[in-house]
Amino acid sequence: VAEFNGPTSNIVLDWFKNVRTMSGLTMSHDDTVKMLAKNNSEHKDKILKILNSFDIQMEDFTVRERKKEALKLPDDPNMSANMRKMFEVISDMTMEDDFSMPPYVITHRKIYDGDKPSSEMRELDLLENESDGTQKLFALSGLLVDALENGLTIFVDELESKLHPLITK
Repeated sequence: VAEFNGPTSNIVLDWFKNVRTMSGLTMSHDDTVKMLAKNNSEHKDKILKILNSFDIQMEDFTVRERKKEALKLPDDPNMSANMRKMFEVISDMTMEDDFSMPPYVITHRKIYDGDKPSSEMRELDLLENESDGTQKLFALSGLLVDALENGLTIFVDELESKLHPLITK
């Protein structure tokens, strides 16, 4: 019916254009990082406000570009010539101008001495050092900002996965 420009079907199709989905099991923070890569400090402030509304206690975060590095060939005398050639080809590909590494997120947290926060900050890699719950909230926060600014609908499958029950509530 939509192919014949049926008025009802077009309304339904238009509604689905404003829907975003997210799997709560296999979350990705790519959309949030893309939003932040535009250097929009307003989005960053909103995302940080959302995160801290869940008592994450994150002072700040930074999106950083990855530096290109040649792939290091393992020092294994038993490695076949074909495997060595494959490593060399992949290494060459990663150094080409049109190859880019995705940016990554560094979180900034206060260091505590007992119960008292110090003025020192600790930098942590979001994907390597933060909990799955914090990673999921970061991924969700970009979708939430986008939805609130643009009137979108979000469906999250397995919302409760990797989140504390009070946060899910």
